[in-house]
Amino acid sequence: MVLIGWFYVLGKIDDRVLEGEQGAGIDFEGQVKVDRSSTSLLRVQVDLPGLAQRVGLYEVTLVMNVEPVVHGMVLQVGHVAGHVDDCHARLSLMGCRLPAARKLPRGDRGPVASCSGTRTGRFLDRESLLDVCVRVVDAVEQSLAGFARLYAAGERAGQYALDLVADRAALEVLDQAGLGVLSEESGLTRPDSRFVAVLDPVDGSTNASRGIPWYASSICVVDTRAEEGAQPTVAVVANLATKERYHAVRGEGAWKDGKRLAPSRCRDLRAAIVVLSGMPKRNLGWAQFRAFGAAALDLCAVAEGIVDAFVVGQGANLAPWDYMGALLVCVEAGAVVCDMDGAGLVVWEQTVRRAVAAGATDSLLGQLRAAARG
Repeated sequence: MVLIGWFYVLGKIDDRVLEGEQGAGIDFEGQVKVDRSSTSLLRVQVDLPGLAQRVGLYEVTLVMNVEPVVHGMVLQVGHVAGHVDDCHARLSLMGCRLPAARKLPRGDRGPVASCSGTRTGRFLDRESLLDVCVRVVDAVEQSLAGFARLYAAGERAGQYALDLVADRAALEVLDQAGLGVLSEESGLTRPDSRFVAVLDPVDGSTNASRGIPWYASSICVVDTRAEEGAQPTVAVVANLATKERYHAVRGEGAWKDGKRLAPSRCRDLRAAIVVLSGMPKRNLGWAQFRAFGAAALDLCAVAEGIVDAFVVGQGANLAPWDYMGALLVCVEAGAVVCDMDGAGLVVWEQTVRRAVAAGATDSLLGQLRAAARG
C-alpha cells in the first residue's frame, strides 16, 4: 500500500495500475484505486447509479483517474476498473453506460495523438472520438432495423420518418458523449463545444424509402480549436444497406472495412467516370457519368477509386452534413476536394452550402473545375 497525499493507493507500480508517480501530494497522473471515500476531502458529490441501492461509498473500492490540465486537474471517479488508456468513459463515469460498439478493423493505423476538451471535462483522444462515431452509426443501424414505415413523411418537406428515428438514436449517443452536434434533422446543439459532430443520420433517405441500396449514415467530428484552425478529426460513413463502413483519422489514413483506401490515378477528364449530384449545365467532357443520390457515399467512391471524380450540378450545392464525413475520407485516402468557388469546406453552420467537387488527382480536378466554369 502506497500513500499519496490523502489517497491510499492499492497496487504495484510494475503492474501498470499506476501510469506514473510524481511524489507526494495529489500532483500525479494515472489510474488508481482508493480504498475509502475521499469525497469530503475533495468537496465533490459522486453519482454512481450502477451501484446497488444502499451501498455506501465507504463500502466499495473507487477507481480514479487524474489528468493534469492548465492551472488544475481533471478528476474522474468510478467503481469499475477500466483500461488505463481508455479511462472509464465507457463504464461508470458520469453515469454513462453506452452499448458496446462494433469495432472497426484497425488496418495499419499508427499511434493516435491526444486532444482534450468536452463539456464533461473528459480528455478525448482520437481513438475515443472514433469510438463515439462508431457508436452513433451502430445506434442508427439498430434504430432502423425492421423499421417498416420507409415511405412515411417526416415533419417538413423532403424529410422522412426514418430520418427522425435515426436522428434520435444518434443524438442519444452524442448527448452522452458531450459533443456539440450539427445535424441535418435537429440543427446545432452545444455550439461552443470544442468537438462538434457534423451528422447526417441518413444521407440518401429517398433511396432508402425506395429500397435503393445506396444510403448512408455520415458523421465527422471537427476539432474547432485545433492550433492550425478547425480541422476534421475522425469520420465514419456507413452504407446502411450493405453494412460497409468507411472511416478516417486525420493524418493517419482512410479505410473501408479494414482495407486502406486510395483513389484511382486518373488524370484526364476525357477518361474519367464522374459522379453527379444534380445536373450540370452541359456535358463536361467526361468519359461516363453516374448519379447515385447519396453524396457521402459518392465521395467515398472517389476515395476508394471505383469512380474518378464527383461534382455538384446546378442548384445542388451541399450542406456540411452531406460531405464532411466523406471529405476526411477523401483527403486521407489521397483524393483532392474543393469548393468550386474557392470557399472553405470545414464549416458547421446550418445555412451554409458548398459547391463541392472531388477528383482522384489535382490534374483531373483542375480540368473538372475549368469545364464546369466554361
